[in-house]
Amino acid sequence: MPPLRALHWRTVERVALFLGYEHYRTDGSHRIYVKDGEIKHVTVPMHKAIAPGTLASIIRQMNIDRKRFLEIVKQVE
Repeated sequence: MPPLRALHWRTVERVALFLGYEHYRTDGSHRIYVKDGEIKHVTVPMHKAIAPGTLASIIRQMNIDRKRFLEIVKQVE
């Protein structure tokens, strides 16, 4: 599987919206997304380049695997 590469925050936002998350609020430079039926929320920093380690954390928050995340990125880019 290819390693994660840095992504723009809007690309990560598109993935979250694709998965059914909705923008709940903005806290400073971070956008918070929620999904009906889930207790956890997803936090996306509004950075031009989100680091691979941060992306890995966001993927865990979305409760999907890396392969699925990368497939969705290809669809929404």
